[in-house]
Formats: sequence, structure tokens, C-alpha cells
Amino acid sequence: MLVLGVDPGQTNLGYAILRWDGRQAEWVDGGRALPSETNWVEPVSQVDLVVIEWPSVGPRQAAEAILETRSAAERVATTAELCNVPVLKVGPAEWRKAVLGRTRRTADETIDAITARILPRLIRGMPTKLVSHVRDAAGAALLGCRKHGRNAA
Repeated sequence: MLVLGVDPGQTNLGYAILRWDGRQAEWVDGGRALPSETNWVEPVSQVDLVVIEWPSVGPRQAAEAILETRSAAERVATTAELCNVPVLKVGPAEWRKAVLGRTRRTADETIDAITARILPRLIRGMPTKLVSHVRDAAGAALLGCRKHGRNAA
């Protein structure tokens, strides 16, 4: 089973493709893309599931930033639906809790640092030097693997 995880941001979008064998996730590809300049038909049509970290709205976010982020997420979701690929929308807290669990951290360790430390242990072959959007896309994809790929081979 191949799963595409997507983490849309204001300026770029992180993506990660994982292969799931029913027990273990393996890194296939990932990186950053400009949401407005990316054609998602080819990558989406090659996967079995798309998992999107759905943008949450914080109290300090500007309306324009929220619209740009949601627009990028909607573009990927619509492409997946047109390609008959299921879409799972998850919030950042949802995948972090499910994938990372209750992780102990030092007082000065951020959530991003925890993600950088733990995700490469959970995903075989995942590079350790990735920007946060790509790591978050991988985390969302891993949740999709675990939720929808229990019986995949």
C-alpha cells in the first residue's frame, strides 16, 4: 500500500510517500513543493490513500494565510477525489497523539524536535534531515498507514 501524506503551508507544501506492508512503514519519497505550481494528478493517481494534515486555525493567523493554506489542501483533496483515491483529513494534534503518543520531552524540546527525533525510528529509510512540513507529512501518512492499511500486503 502506498500512502501520500501532505502538510500544506503558506509558502510551500510538504509531502511524503510511504510504503506500508501491514506492519512497517518505509520511506519512498518526500520533499517540498509550491502549492500553486504543482500538478498533483500523477503522484495522487499512484497511491492508495492521501492523508492531509488539515490546516488548523490559530488565533494569530491572518485570514489570507488561512485561505492560502486551505486552498492548497483543497487542491490536493479534490485531485485525489477525481482520481478515486480515498482522502483522510487529520489535524496536527490527531496524528501526533496517535503516532508519537505520550512522548517524554525535556523542558526546552519542542514538538518539532520530538517529531524529528522519533519519526525516523518509526519509518524505515526516512532521512533525518528534513524540514518540518515534510516530517509532518510523513507523520500524517504514517497515521493513514496504521488506520487504513492494517491488512495491506
